[in-house]
Amino acid sequence: MSVKRYFHRSTTATPLQKITQTWENFLNFHTQLCGNNKSNSSKPAAAYTEIKALNHIIEILVEEDSLDTQVKTLRPCLELLITSKMFEILTAAAQIDIPNGLFLIVIKIFTKILKKVQNQDLVSQMSFHCSLNSMLRILLSMISSSIGENNIICIADDFKNAVIKLITRLLERIKGSSGHLDLFVSNYEKKSEFIPLSILMYFFNDLGFYKYDKSPFLLIGKIFDENVLRVIIRDHELANRLVMKLGFYFQMRELQTVKVYAEFLEQFYSNCISKTLKEEIIDSFYENFCAPILTPRLQSNEHSTRINSSIFLSTVIQEFKSIDLLLPIVYFLQGKAKDGSKRLKHIVNTPTSSQKKPFDFTPDPNKGCLPTSDICKMWSILIDNLNSKYDQLSIYTLRIIYYLLSQGGKKVVKLLITDSFSGNPPTSEVCIKANTFLSIIPNKITPKDLNRNLNDYLHSAYLRCSSAVKYSTIVLEEFSEYTGASSYKAQIGETGGTDVVNQDFYVENSEKFFEGEILHVVLMKFRNFLENSVDENLYVTGIISTLATFPKEKGLFGSLHNFLLGPLNLNKDGFLACFKQLAMEIEFLASKDENFNEKLASTIQEMGVPIRSSASDTFYDIMLKGRNKNKKSKSTQIEDRSHIEAVMIFQECIKEIVSILIFKKVLDDMLFAVKNDENDILYAN
Repeated sequence: MSVKRYFHRSTTATPLQKITQTWENFLNFHTQLCGNNKSNSSKPAAAYTEIKALNHIIEILVEEDSLDTQVKTLRPCLELLITSKMFEILTAAAQIDIPNGLFLIVIKIFTKILKKVQNQDLVSQMSFHCSLNSMLRILLSMISSSIGENNIICIADDFKNAVIKLITRLLERIKGSSGHLDLFVSNYEKKSEFIPLSILMYFFNDLGFYKYDKSPFLLIGKIFDENVLRVIIRDHELANRLVMKLGFYFQMRELQTVKVYAEFLEQFYSNCISKTLKEEIIDSFYENFCAPILTPRLQSNEHSTRINSSIFLSTVIQEFKSIDLLLPIVYFLQGKAKDGSKRLKHIVNTPTSSQKKPFDFTPDPNKGCLPTSDICKMWSILIDNLNSKYDQLSIYTLRIIYYLLSQGGKKVVKLLITDSFSGNPPTSEVCIKANTFLSIIPNKITPKDLNRNLNDYLHSAYLRCSSAVKYSTIVLEEFSEYTGASSYKAQIGETGGTDVVNQDFYVENSEKFFEGEILHVVLMKFRNFLENSVDENLYVTGIISTLATFPKEKGLFGSLHNFLLGPLNLNKDGFLACFKQLAMEIEFLASKDENFNEKLASTIQEMGVPIRSSASDTFYDIMLKGRNKNKKSKSTQIEDRSHIEAVMIFQECIKEIVSILIFKKVLDDMLFAVKNDENDILYAN
């Protein structure tokens, strides 16, 4: 019998009569089916009219619920189902799964009711939440018993997806109510359990975790009830398990899996609203990942181990957007504790083989690691890795610095650069203009698409892809940092440190932490531009461009800006002096090669430098993504292709600096206008 014919006889019946009829028909049908022992029938549950008709009950409940969503008491139809013990009976019927597939249908029924029936008293009803609790316990037992090799859940994908959706709808419904959350917490002996999370953790540990919907996990982070959070943090150890899973795959050197779990950790943290849970994650990240996992690997005597760990760490950092997750890495690299203070316990013991027995590690995750390592040495190790004669180690350490600076914003730049650097103090003339900057570039090597016409350049595709546009440190909200700052005077102890212009550019391993080291190494590598690899030059110019976007006044970044973009006549040992010298060297090479322009055009085309106007990434993002796909230029027939590639990147760096100078000029004009307005008001009074 079709569903349409099934209800044809009762079109004039009331909603209560329709529900009563539908439910009684289902009970009679299911009782008869079980009594006749038709459990082996090949006909699936979804094919039976009496089972399909259960959806009509949900439709009636939704229609009844829509009459007045503010009513907290039970409406007649919902009350009838509760008194008829419909939820208990459906749960019991699902458990025996007769006919085959009924369990999945019942899960979907509960999911639809949680989503569509908004009656505020529904979850509080013992009939409903006890039935749902029983359903969750059955699912927990079923999933735990179906775990196969590599923690894979060996049940059908549609069933797994239905379970995840059920928990998602439940958490959406109860996350903001302490009373409702408590209904799904069970206590036994000295331990408590939040049943929805117990189920989710099996999916979290599944090798195919990346395929699952992450919504229910993110909803866990939106729980703010302190009692339930205590269960989640203390009994489920959620923060530790999130971090240790990342650490496990980091040790196993599974790059794609590390990327998945780093991305998930970032998503979970950024969606988390509980300060307590956030603090637990940060503490665990430092204590269970940075200290024991990173220290022995980055300090290893085997450069292959250092290189691998740098590759993996740069991947983790690339996925992190939350400054709170980046800061522990910065403090760790500085050899400090997780809050940036002096570390008291700095020796780290690498896990021994006896500590690894519960795990099946193949190959040995600690191969090449020191038995003991010292976190206090991390800063000198960082500089040592930057200076490494092994190109890959130097490149990936530069990549770590690049992503920390570009994604960490002011706080990270302050910690890694400006807290430990003081150049010449800001002056009244603190920035050259774009035209002046271009005047130091010889015509032969000036990028063709600039053509020294800045009015056209303002509307170019490149400017929209520039770091000057992307990084939040240069957008108009930064304007507040400029107002009233022109008369800035350096305060004693504000930045302190060693003047970069008075230091040798190579940093010895034995030297202790001192100011300006990162800038020393970056500038040293910039001076060696024509001999560097493509990747090295990309990261060096990317770091410089990122730092150049920061405001030029105020105490935090004034000296940094002056060193990078200060006028040449006032800053003869700054970055622009190096830039001018490199431009002259490139012009000399170009003048000796009759085919220079052809070689450059060919390299630009092969490396995919032209940028689409719709691109959302910066030039460096685009180029670095391209480098991951194609590490070598196709111009193998060009003998001096490394120089040609360097010139191509140098030209893109010119565009980048011009973009930044244009934006800073806009801010200068805004500041000038504000000061004029202030003066007019002052004179008027």
